[in-house]
Amino acid sequence: MLKKFAKLWFLLASSSLLYISNSNAVATLPADITRCRPGDTECIVRTSINVVRKYATSGYAAAAFPVIEPFRLKRLDISDGRGGSLSLKLNFRDVDVLGLSGVNFQRAVGFDKDPSSSKFELYGDLPKMVIRGKYTADGRILILPIRGEGDADITLDRPKFSVKFKPNLINKNGKTYLMVDKLKVLLEPRKTFVKLTNLFNGDQTLSSHMNQFLNENWFEIWSELQPSVQVAIAEIMKSILTNMFKRFAYDDIFENRTDSSIVGTSLSHSTNLLTDVLNKKTSSLGSKNMLTFSAKCLLIGLLCASLKAEFPNDPKPCNYGDSECIKKLFNYLVQEKKEGDSSINLLPIDPLIPEDIYITQGGDGPVQLNLTFSNSQILGLSKAVAKEVIGFGKDLATKHEVIFKMPRVTLVGNYAISGKILIFPVQGEGTCNVTMVDPEFHISFKGIPEEKDGNTFMKLTNFRLHPETKRVIYQFDNLFNGDKVLGDTVNKFVNENWKEVFDELRVPFDKSFGAVFKHIIDEVFNKYPYAKYFNE
Repeated sequence: MLKKFAKLWFLLASSSLLYISNSNAVATLPADITRCRPGDTECIVRTSINVVRKYATSGYAAAAFPVIEPFRLKRLDISDGRGGSLSLKLNFRDVDVLGLSGVNFQRAVGFDKDPSSSKFELYGDLPKMVIRGKYTADGRILILPIRGEGDADITLDRPKFSVKFKPNLINKNGKTYLMVDKLKVLLEPRKTFVKLTNLFNGDQTLSSHMNQFLNENWFEIWSELQPSVQVAIAEIMKSILTNMFKRFAYDDIFENRTDSSIVGTSLSHSTNLLTDVLNKKTSSLGSKNMLTFSAKCLLIGLLCASLKAEFPNDPKPCNYGDSECIKKLFNYLVQEKKEGDSSINLLPIDPLIPEDIYITQGGDGPVQLNLTFSNSQILGLSKAVAKEVIGFGKDLATKHEVIFKMPRVTLVGNYAISGKILIFPVQGEGTCNVTMVDPEFHISFKGIPEEKDGNTFMKLTNFRLHPETKRVIYQFDNLFNGDKVLGDTVNKFVNENWKEVFDELRVPFDKSFGAVFKHIIDEVFNKYPYAKYFNE
């Protein structure tokens, strides 16, 4: 009987030692990692930095710490579909996240003894963080669809960060384990740099300008993509913490308990272990504005209208300054003499066939382009009606004004364009159709007396054409070297934003098309002396 009791006691003691030994080996951090007291945030920050610096490139399996330099991901998705100036999906594969080894934890909050009520927060910064890999892009930036597949490099310069999480608690074998469920990351870089190769089917010019735009407008682009990038980085942080908390009980991450506390609880542990041994059981420890910005841009404006200040023999001349008579005269010439009238040097006005028209818009505005219309016709001027006439008195040097209104005026013909809308290079050659709906053409000028053979002719000066319209409809074929997707997108954009486009091009439009109408009127007043157009 005594021998049996001694044997049982030996088994109990051995089992107790085995439990304590195995418990310490499996559930505590390796000896070379400093274990802090719960709530000692300075120690937690210091230890975290040391572990990252020492094991970033090699990892530390015994501490459940993975290789983080680089941190490799098979896939990373960044998506923003909220609309506005940017709607973009970026799908990365074979991704390296670089720069995590340079992390500088500045402070921690919480990590108290009771995880159920403790906060868990980390704050710090990085010299830089780089997301590098193969990408596929699909979406829209401002007015252009952006598609591509190639190599990507996204760099966050000196980002500050915060990591916050609230864990769920799991009890296993009398110990508390944490399970990271909700984790939030906030990233605030000082600047971002983006390089996406092979955009726009490999078009080097478009690709270069798009990358330039992304970097010049990094803050707006980052504001759009920030939520989805933060979610992606949060998943990385969550995976690192999950592995550690799955391996180690919360208490065992911190400083060891005193020997007396171990002795005080060893008997109950040993008794439970003995029961398991006798029953042949084992226990295991488981481990997302542009702008809003708004964009004004693209292309051109349009057409024209014409007026003729000429004196035909068909209608009788008006008295000086008789605005009602002069309006009727203008309407007669526009509507009945649309093919022209050589007797007064009136050129055909419907269709009006101008020489090449050049529109140049430079400066620092959103539209910078050179636009040429050639072999073009301007249609619809014969439907014009003079609504108001001012001037045309005896003193030809006073200001003269005419306002014409018509149902629509259309410019059709060939165009050639090169330049930039916002940051996008725009080029193309082809046919075009630009139509003004219900336009009013305000034409004003002054006369300069010019003496010829003892007669006084009127030469035009200070000529101005100022059109107003209810709508402009644009169609430019073969934009972007025939790329239908880009061409359709630009045409859609300029039609949806016709007023902004028209206003942006108003100055060069007024000047270029004004020269067309000035030539028509000049030709008429060069035919006869000014006085011949009126009654004495």
